[in-house]
Amino acid sequence: LPGAPFVFTVLRDPRERIASFYFYLFKEAEALSEEALGQPHNLGKKLVLTRSAEDYFFGGPDHFNMFIRDHYDNFYTHYLASRKMRGRRDLDGLTPAERLARAEANAQKIDRIYAISELARLEEDIAERYGAKIQVAGTYANQGPMAREEQRWPQLLKRVGTDAGKRALEDFAAMDLDLIEALGVPV
Repeated sequence: LPGAPFVFTVLRDPRERIASFYFYLFKEAEALSEEALGQPHNLGKKLVLTRSAEDYFFGGPDHFNMFIRDHYDNFYTHYLASRKMRGRRDLDGLTPAERLARAEANAQKIDRIYAISELARLEEDIAERYGAKIQVAGTYANQGPMAREEQRWPQLLKRVGTDAGKRALEDFAAMDLDLIEALGVPV
C-alpha cells in the first residue's frame, strides 16, 4: 500500500478465543471420517473428539502439549512479547510480569489495537489512510457450531471435569486479561 505503514492487530476476549478455537476444532473433527482422523496431521482433531476437554488441554503427548500451549496459553501475551505466532518458548526464563512488560512495550509499537467488536473502525481507518474499502466487520471465518452471540467460555468450562482443570484453563487467559486491561482494549 502507498504511504506510511499501518501496523494493527485485533484482540478478542481471550477466554472466548480459547473456547471458540476448541469448539471449531470439535466441529471440524466431527465431520472427518475415522480414516481421516487417523492421519497424523489430524491428531489434534482426533484428540479433541475422543478425549474429555480436560484431557485434550492437559493430558496429551508431549508434542501435542506444546501445540496446546502455543495456541491456547496466553496467546496474545506471548505473541506480543516475542513478536512471533509461536514464540512462547522464546520467553522461557521470563516471569509472567516480565512477559507482560515486554508485551506491553511491543504493543506500543503498534499503530492501533482493535477489539474484535471494533472491526468497523478498522474499515474506516483503512478507508481514511488508503482510500481502500475493505469489509471485515460481520465477516466470520472458522465458525464453530454455536450461534455468534452465544458465549463459548461457560460451555467449555462445563466440559472440564475438575476444579483444578478449570483453574488451569483459566490460567491460559490470565496474563492476556491483564494485558488487555493494561492496553485499554474493550474486549
